[in-house]
Amino acid sequence: MNRNAVFISVAIFALGCSHVGSQFLSKGKPQFRIRNFDDLISVGIESLFPEEVLSDDQMRATIKFRLYPDLKNASNYQVINLAEIGKDSTYLLKANAPTKIFVHGYLAHCDKWLFPKSLIQAYFTQMEEDKSEMNLICLDWGELANPSAIPNPLLYGEVVKNIPMVGEKLAELLATLYQTEIVRDFADVHILGLSLGAHAAGTAGHLLKSNWGINSKIGRITGMDPAGLLFRGDKKPNSEKLDAEDAEFVEVIHTNMGQLGLEGQIGHADFYPNGGKFQHRCYEAHPLAMIAEQVSGKCSHLISATYYRESLSHGKNITACKADSWDHFKSLTRSTGCTERVSFGAECPSTARGQYYLMM
Repeated sequence: MNRNAVFISVAIFALGCSHVGSQFLSKGKPQFRIRNFDDLISVGIESLFPEEVLSDDQMRATIKFRLYPDLKNASNYQVINLAEIGKDSTYLLKANAPTKIFVHGYLAHCDKWLFPKSLIQAYFTQMEEDKSEMNLICLDWGELANPSAIPNPLLYGEVVKNIPMVGEKLAELLATLYQTEIVRDFADVHILGLSLGAHAAGTAGHLLKSNWGINSKIGRITGMDPAGLLFRGDKKPNSEKLDAEDAEFVEVIHTNMGQLGLEGQIGHADFYPNGGKFQHRCYEAHPLAMIAEQVSGKCSHLISATYYRESLSHGKNITACKADSWDHFKSLTRSTGCTERVSFGAECPSTARGQYYLMM
């Protein structure tokens, strides 16, 4: 039995054994045909058993922006009110400084250590070493990313529906920074999005022009294993997912493609550590961990953020080889060697184009 069949069987069994589920099916309410795992998560428990939901305005009000001005502590931040940017009582935003914006994914928030908190701390270290300045901002959409008190994978479909709203709010922040001349050149803006956060970043890049009439593109978007579930094929228009049109340079790190992550070339430069599907660090400690990883993919999916953080501390020492496939890459390493290499991650040049492979 494959993974999708297991998830569907478990979910249908749970609904069948539930007294609440029996009541639901007996009241003549709309029933859903669940053919595969994508159908199941797109329906979601909230759709099967509707409860009172927030209005759009209430949902938008839960989306916050955190500014981190304290280089000593990533737990200290200011919550930005967009209406106050540019006024005399402005926040500690540095005009014309590089701006990094971090966008977390499903079931996450800005205080997650793996991403973005550890990466924010890594940028603190870099600024101290280089005596440089940056604006570090986290888009916190945690209340929409985890709408249940208990994490529930069946709510994923409901969370995906919030991505356009998150992207709209991010585009509003960018437009505000531009209009108040905190950001004078979008080349200085770099958005780093993990999983669903990558698609929110792409949505914002699209909306800058369509909603705000700004022709300049975001300088750089880094998509860390952009979410694949409900984004494959034509399930979402390009305006609601990350692609190469959303920034001057879009780099993508694939670590769990075909499972939790989106497969195929998405950006200008796509990187495939260890082939891009499963990451050996997630299961090398115990043989049974490989089975768990093949079922869930969670570690391989999220480790993309760890790889990027490591690239920040290792500078240009981590490189990737341009190749047509993982097999092609392995054949190059055994024979002629790589003829075209680029730095991976933080030091990747914006001129990189194509598919790149590396061992991590």
